[in-house]
Amino acid sequence: MTKTRYNQIFNNLDEKFTPEEIQQGWHFCCEWDGLPVNPSMDETWPCCCYTDQEKERQVPGFLARKKEHDNQMQEWADSVVEDWFDLNANIITGKIIN
Repeated sequence: MTKTRYNQIFNNLDEKFTPEEIQQGWHFCCEWDGLPVNPSMDETWPCCCYTDQEKERQVPGFLARKKEHDNQMQEWADSVVEDWFDLNANIITGKIIN
């Protein structure tokens, strides 16, 4: 989809996706306030309008990218919990003195 076509769909409520655009996964997403989105758009990964298998069919490599993203998010979450625990353990044991 070109930028011109995207703007055409975005700005005209009567405009419909072509069968080819639908095959590529374009849809008006309820999670994104009705915006036209596609599974290949990284910021729309949380969209649950399609299953992960449907996204993989439309965007080969999606599942690998999603797994990498999920792993990065888990590493971040683990580090936040570890930092929180270390800080609170130091406060409880009195190792942090104001």
